[in-house]
Amino acid sequence: DLGDDGDDDDGDGAQSSAIGYGNGTAYWDDRYESQAGAPFDWYQGYGGLRELLRHYVALSARVLHVGCGNSRVGVEMVADGYVGGVVNVDISPVVIAQMEAQQPSCDALSWRVADCTALSDDGDATYDAAIDKGTIDALLCGSDARTRVPAYLREMARVLRADGVFVLFTYGTPGMRLPYLDARGADGNNVYGWTVGVHCVMKKLQPNQQLCEKEDPHHWVYVCRRGRGANAATADVQYEGDDEQHARQCADDARRRRDDDERKRASRQ
Repeated sequence: DLGDDGDDDDGDGAQSSAIGYGNGTAYWDDRYESQAGAPFDWYQGYGGLRELLRHYVALSARVLHVGCGNSRVGVEMVADGYVGGVVNVDISPVVIAQMEAQQPSCDALSWRVADCTALSDDGDATYDAAIDKGTIDALLCGSDARTRVPAYLREMARVLRADGVFVLFTYGTPGMRLPYLDARGADGNNVYGWTVGVHCVMKKLQPNQQLCEKEDPHHWVYVCRRGRGANAATADVQYEGDDEQHARQCADDARRRRDDDERKRASRQ
């Protein structure tokens, strides 16, 4: 997955810009041309996501699959009964053409070239749900991550309806992703107007595949829900599911590290 190649969670691209994940269209066009249309899913296929998606996303929802690449998640969602329509967008014209050729657009399924940080073809409050499977991770590899990631999240908040949900599947732990997803303004409110829930799910290993000694055995799922009560934007992060204790521990450890770093920086000033 993206994490195996080295993610720069600090968002300055220092470690990962050479890989190319965050460097825009040219890298991804070359990658998809080399794959010749073969399907590929980052982290988990639809089978590994189905239970959580069914829990949070209604079958009647109009869904935006952002940074779809050559994933079949959108196709399989429609086959599984999502009748509200799945709009698959990606920055790469190459992969959109490949996917359109394999599964032509119809009422329930469409493909479109789009930049997730500037969805100019989508009006406000267009979608009931949005799905990200590795897109934020790719953006964090770029040298301009500190501006593009907030721009991306603002677009997700803009295109979601008042009670919409944004579901992100990532390898990023709470300490690395919550500073972006649960950013707070001066008034203490979440700047995107949503409340964040956290799940972790076990990685799907291939036969004979083993985890590295210090590798986190989980993938992480962040569920950003808008309009969940009058105080949704001020709500604390909710840790959900069987691995609640593990999720909390990861977040607490990261919070302590950030506090230590801030104290060290302050002492040097």
